[in-house]
Amino acid sequence: MKPTTQHSQNAAHTIILIDDSEPNRYLKSRLLRSAGYRVIEGSTGADAIRLAREVKPQLALIDVKLPDTNGLEICRSLKADSMTSSIMVLLTSALAVRSEDKVAGLEEGGDAYLIEPADPDEMLAMVRALLRLYRQEQRLQAAFDIAALAAYTWDPATGRLECDVRFKRMWGISPDVPVNHEMFLSSVHAGDRVQLEGQLARSIAPASDGILSSEFRVIGINDGVERWISVRGQAWFDDVGYAAGFVGTAQDITSRKHQQRDLEVSEARFRAIVSQATAGVTLVDLSGKFIFSNKRFCDIVGYTASELLGMRMQDITHPDDLPGNVEQFTKLIEGGPDFVIEKRYVRSDGTLVWVNNNVAAVRDGKGQLENIVAVTIDISQHKRHEQALCESEAKLRAFAGNLEHLVDERTQELLQSHAQLRALASELNLAEQKERKRLAGELHDNLGQLLALSRIKLSQAKHQPMNAVLSKIVADLQDSIDKSIAYTRTLLSQLSPPVLQEFGLRTALDWLAKEMEQRGLQVTVDVKVDNPRLPEDHELLLFQCVRELLFNCVKHAKVTEARVLIEQVAGALLVHVADCGVGFDASRLNPAEEVKNEAGHGFGLFSTRERMLSIGGNFDLESVPGRGTKATLTLPLSIKSEQPNQVSEREKIMREVMSLKDPGQKPIRGPANVSGEPQVRAQGGKSGVDSAFSNLQNTIRVVIVDDHPMMRQGIRSVLESYADIIVVGEASNGEEALMVVERELPAIVLMDINMPRMNGIEATSAIKNRYPHVIVIGLSVKVGDSDEEAMKNMGASVLLTKEAAVEELYNEIRKQIEACAPRS
Repeated sequence: MKPTTQHSQNAAHTIILIDDSEPNRYLKSRLLRSAGYRVIEGSTGADAIRLAREVKPQLALIDVKLPDTNGLEICRSLKADSMTSSIMVLLTSALAVRSEDKVAGLEEGGDAYLIEPADPDEMLAMVRALLRLYRQEQRLQAAFDIAALAAYTWDPATGRLECDVRFKRMWGISPDVPVNHEMFLSSVHAGDRVQLEGQLARSIAPASDGILSSEFRVIGINDGVERWISVRGQAWFDDVGYAAGFVGTAQDITSRKHQQRDLEVSEARFRAIVSQATAGVTLVDLSGKFIFSNKRFCDIVGYTASELLGMRMQDITHPDDLPGNVEQFTKLIEGGPDFVIEKRYVRSDGTLVWVNNNVAAVRDGKGQLENIVAVTIDISQHKRHEQALCESEAKLRAFAGNLEHLVDERTQELLQSHAQLRALASELNLAEQKERKRLAGELHDNLGQLLALSRIKLSQAKHQPMNAVLSKIVADLQDSIDKSIAYTRTLLSQLSPPVLQEFGLRTALDWLAKEMEQRGLQVTVDVKVDNPRLPEDHELLLFQCVRELLFNCVKHAKVTEARVLIEQVAGALLVHVADCGVGFDASRLNPAEEVKNEAGHGFGLFSTRERMLSIGGNFDLESVPGRGTKATLTLPLSIKSEQPNQVSEREKIMREVMSLKDPGQKPIRGPANVSGEPQVRAQGGKSGVDSAFSNLQNTIRVVIVDDHPMMRQGIRSVLESYADIIVVGEASNGEEALMVVERELPAIVLMDINMPRMNGIEATSAIKNRYPHVIVIGLSVKVGDSDEEAMKNMGASVLLTKEAAVEELYNEIRKQIEACAPRS
């Protein structure tokens, strides 16, 4: 008796037993079943063909002599049919026992031939051997399928070519069409044929290593389609040294070639844009060695791109600026944050140039640091103006100490000079903002558009057939482009915040508060003015001053909370920025020199005051060591502003988005009504969701689940255009979705199917088990019958394509809400 484990393994195998002798079938069936195999019996050739197709066994045990046909014909039919060709065939006979009979059976496709009567142990051993061979062939075929490989053999002496179905498909012919070596070569593209013939000849030459590796194009014999094929092969040689045979694999690499071509075109476009950018752009390795420099950077430092390739950034940095630069560079390599630095470069002619460098890390798809990129702006003229301003103020202070009789004479000149300097500072500030706005426009209109186009094209490419390696390359490329888009958006917001230009100071401050949360500072914005719209340059200056003051809170005040208050008093707009941090001695703040104190405040505060004075405003600072700081920006409302309450619909929507509670805050215990207040679960078994459904005008709470941030943002932007929908949370995978749903208890969950860690089908099942009242709408790039059935079986109401979501999503949400609403 075999061990129980062996019986368990054998139970996974099915054998069809075909014999017209009932006693023989009984004996063989009993023997095989005693070994644990699943046995299905038949007595005719027709039974054999039918059972092979219906049952799909691993082994067919067929008697050669049958009443309606013979076993050889059955074997030939099974091996010729692609549905049954993988079945192992064991031919048995008590009559056809000659050597010629055995040879004929094996030539017709039989895998083994057994003369009866046979020893039971011999029969079982042969069955086990054939099943082992079956498993090995299945594993080999699975490996070929995963790698999308086709197999072939070639006899150089006769030209005979044997290949599988996938190989024929690559050459554009049907599986049943016979092929030969000449047909194979004739379909190779004329431009590649000579090279391939030479490679084949070298691989079968007696003195060669027998290895063939080639990529070439073929023109489909029947379909006329051009395909790129990668062929690998190995010849073996006889005792004399001639090639006796050749075996190899082929792979369709058309998609990879097209993707490679598109990538090269995209990279060429990107390099062309960067090369013509108005800001200098450089890429250095982790030692500081230049890898790439655009034309603008070469103009700034006076070196050619080829000259810079042999240099490091340390080689052209001014010695006095080098220690601080190297320190920040080293911190960035060790995992520190990106940084901005002003420093001097030594040009090729020995002159100095002041630059502002925005330095950031470049990481690969796995987050590993690869290179460092810097965007360089020439600020030499700005520095000269700063120096001139400082020198002029120094002269003014010197004149103030001169003889008393010169005071009256010089006072008027001093006031005039001061006014001119303030006007110059204002002009410089406006010039800087114009340049920032221009740079932001260039990035948005050119680089941003190309990145978005690349992202769309890459998404289209992902739907094309590709192997696992190419799929990973495409995924990594998509990740890199997504990061490039994110970095470009960050740079745009730093250069010229779009929210300020489009929606004004109030909305921009709400946005700034959200941004400061990423730096660990919770900012409360309290606006007590209906619509504080000001001239664009004034709004921009106030925004910059508030941002600089909040940065001071982060860097120096040692607090995690700050408050911004906007109010109107006696015809003036007052903006207060307050914290409860370490504070400093405000009496030490001398506008004529840089002050370093406990809070680290210095020239930045003086610059803020001067900029406010240049537009007719004022800047006041109150601070006590240990009791915090309060800064007040005052601007007279002398210029006619927009009428109150004339707020655009887009601005109202933006304010609602800005006011949404962060998912990390205290969980909401029920779906929110139209006022945004959470509803409490009703007593008597009626849930808060049921209560929400009682009034279809109430706000519908929605959670978006998708592992692509840009997709979530796109869906969110669509939904937030509807006044009766509020997006209360997002999740990037199924596990996060469960936590967000548990915390927010939404009415609707928009669920992507394919996500890491826990997919949408699993997450839908878990959500519906815990919260049956929550409506789940599935989203997928491509909706298949299996996906739709699986999602609906798990409790989803409907499955939409993401392409259709933009047009149909809102109507589907309303439809599902109305369907679930309680009937009166």
